[in-house]
Amino acid sequence: MDADLAEHGRAIIATAAEVAGELAGLRHALAPTRELWTGVGPDLDPADEWTIAVDGLLGADGVLGQISRALDTPWPALPSAGWSGAEPASPGA
Repeated sequence: MDADLAEHGRAIIATAAEVAGELAGLRHALAPTRELWTGVGPDLDPADEWTIAVDGLLGADGVLGQISRALDTPWPALPSAGWSGAEPASPGA
């Protein structure tokens, strides 16, 4: 049974890393439009909302991080897929 839990934990981590990579790629593709997002939302701009959603799913304290802890599987540091700390794209990037 413990081997099954460890296997499931590894599968969750692998899938989360793949999702984080895909979201980081999407963030990069959307970077040229980031200035269009500023001030659009009533409280937070969409870039902030994106980061909160990504952290809520993939962060150490997010949904998958909590599942990982329940499976007693160490949660790795995943590549950032949020906008937090991301530099806006430079022209021609």
